[in-house]
Amino acid sequence: MGLHCGLAGFGGGEPELGRVRGGRSVNSARQTCQLTPSNCQLAPRNCQLGLNKHGAKLTANGTFDAATAEAVTEFQREQGLTANGKVTVETWRELVAGVGAVGGYSLPIGKSVLPRSEYDDPHHTYPAIDLPVATGTSVYAINGGTAAKIANTGGCGYGVRITARDGGVYTYCHFKQAAVASGEVKAGQLVGYSGNTGRSSGPHLHLQITRNGKLVCPQRLLLAIYDGKQVPSIGSLPTSGCSY
Repeated sequence: MGLHCGLAGFGGGEPELGRVRGGRSVNSARQTCQLTPSNCQLAPRNCQLGLNKHGAKLTANGTFDAATAEAVTEFQREQGLTANGKVTVETWRELVAGVGAVGGYSLPIGKSVLPRSEYDDPHHTYPAIDLPVATGTSVYAINGGTAAKIANTGGCGYGVRITARDGGVYTYCHFKQAAVASGEVKAGQLVGYSGNTGRSSGPHLHLQITRNGKLVCPQRLLLAIYDGKQVPSIGSLPTSGCSY
């Protein structure tokens, strides 16, 4: 199968690292996963499909040709990445982020870690979602924006609040540890590690989104990202019907 980097089907949010041609293993999400004919048989077509979702007009022929490399370079420039025409893990993460009205999107938890069924569960009492993950699980920014760390002084525990470019305010709670200082973050950027701090009955990630100070249901947005479909606008998300 060659190099695997979230390539089982376009739409994966977490690079599937660990298997490469020749028996070498990839152990770090920072290592390069370059989608070229020399080391990957299936990836070029997935790459082309991803680029097309972001506005390129490539023929998905499975060949990493000059036109594909040029489209990768242009995409990297638009996303503020190193523009070298090679699909690194960071580039792939931006590609598999859902395409919305503003910028790219990423699942908060790697696709290999949490199944789709967890992203449509209702939350208790109010619009939000609790994602069951073990302590220390990597948590990523869903949409880019301005992050502010949350101190472990209340029910949220350690966490991060991101005022995102799509108009939503994303709050991540119960971290074991934050991974960013306050400031700008990109979609797909590591922002913390899940835990059990604050008012929590067990390790999980609590996620809530507000728009104009009002909570909205995140389930539709998360499912669209998971499926690689058009991401609904924050303003279109319901304010009820996702709690019990």
